[in-house]
Amino acid sequence: MDKGPLDSFGRMHDRSYRFSKNQVAFIHLPKSGGTTVWRTLYPALNSSLVNPNLHRPISIHCNPSDYKYFIWIRDPRERAWSYYHMQKRLLDDTWHRFSYNFEVFMDSVWEVNNVLTRYLSANSDNLSEVNDGHFDLAFQNLQKMLFVGLFEILEYDLKRLYKLLTGNELYEVSHLMQQSEYDRNIPKDYLSLIEDKNVYDIKLYDCVKLEALRSR
Repeated sequence: MDKGPLDSFGRMHDRSYRFSKNQVAFIHLPKSGGTTVWRTLYPALNSSLVNPNLHRPISIHCNPSDYKYFIWIRDPRERAWSYYHMQKRLLDDTWHRFSYNFEVFMDSVWEVNNVLTRYLSANSDNLSEVNDGHFDLAFQNLQKMLFVGLFEILEYDLKRLYKLLTGNELYEVSHLMQQSEYDRNIPKDYLSLIEDKNVYDIKLYDCVKLEALRSR
């Protein structure tokens, strides 16, 4: 399968990219089913799909009021726990050096600290604290998305998005990332720490989940 245009790590999290109004940009949060999403869409969309295999926020040059974006969202608690275990496995990855201790990891890695809010507010500066203003902008931009997919119903939502973007039916979804082996049950003290670090993301996720339940 064509995996799409590869890019360097140096362009990850970049918020200064540009694209045209006849393209659609994927806001791909790590550990949210995004690999399955973009690899399913790319053969049909090719260059019309922006950021197929890159983790990037909304562009500061392309306002969601005027440009098309879609995003996949996962429960921030599950996402942070999954990301932590991925970094424990990947010995050469950026944040592995902090994975020896969960508290250290949560204190040191900005990608498990309200990253959804950061991405939706075009704030990918890991030195900037997320605040109410970022949340308000993130919520506004979330409402402007062409499509918002939910991790828990990935196949259902991916079929809907495929039809929206291509006009064709997607009859089967192939999950293209293997399920890694780790205990999905988050210890209570770890769960509290994740929730403390992701207050804004949990609020955004709850809004998306409620809307998904209403629309089904």
